[in-house]
Amino acid sequence: MESVLSPTVLGRLTRETLFWLATVRPAGTPHLAPLWYVWHNQRLYIFTRGTQLGNLRNNPAASLALQDGVRPVILEGEGVPVTDQAVFEEVAARYRARLMWDISAETGSMQLVEILPRKVLHWNGEARAEELPIPSHPPPVPENPSVALRRAQARLHREQIIWLATVRLAGWPHLVPIWHVWHAGKVYISTGQDSVKMRNIRRQPQVVLALPNAMDVVLVRGVARPAPELDDELAPHFLRKFDWDFRLDGEYGGLVEITPIKILTWRGDCREQLSRAL
Repeated sequence: MESVLSPTVLGRLTRETLFWLATVRPAGTPHLAPLWYVWHNQRLYIFTRGTQLGNLRNNPAASLALQDGVRPVILEGEGVPVTDQAVFEEVAARYRARLMWDISAETGSMQLVEILPRKVLHWNGEARAEELPIPSHPPPVPENPSVALRRAQARLHREQIIWLATVRLAGWPHLVPIWHVWHAGKVYISTGQDSVKMRNIRRQPQVVLALPNAMDVVLVRGVARPAPELDDELAPHFLRKFDWDFRLDGEYGGLVEITPIKILTWRGDCREQLSRAL
């Protein structure tokens, strides 16, 4: 796969080791998880199992995002199982060198998957660009669920940017970083009335949210709805946090309320630790 990726994007893909992977469940709802990856010979590989592997087998569409929500790099593409043993051995050597993880010693249902990108997006602040390609770590420390939930809620209140995963009409996951407010046990965002995420939410309200740090995970599965009747109630919270009155923003003034169904939090290894089913 030859590509026209910029040196900046290539440098980050080569240097970084974790990203957010958005896939689509068989029911048509989004799934979001942090994963290790390696960039090898201008190709991106993941070694995975469980929900995300099942989703990719059912629907290979995937969106992947490097952790930094301020300078996003997002790849949209398809996940294809690797069946060539020589390729597997090359990538396994890369995993050992980069992540100290011998994937060739793993047993069970794990699968090496190559991501074939069809689109790469990256931007910095207001400057946005689009580029098109040419087509063993320690276990997590268990945390008291009530403590983990309080810590997750504190981070949701404090941090500014959250990743939002929705599903497009064609079944592709859509993944984007966005400002948010945590208020009275719910997440609020404000976006354009005709934005991709707003159109997705109106059609399929089940969404997944994630704070940017993929080594200290806070995931929120929830149900979203446009909430214009709450504009005046939420505007002061956005104003305090961002010095921004979304009611005066003609482009991004559509308030959305997201009611959590489940909050998941874990640290380190990519194994889900259930904090609370709401």
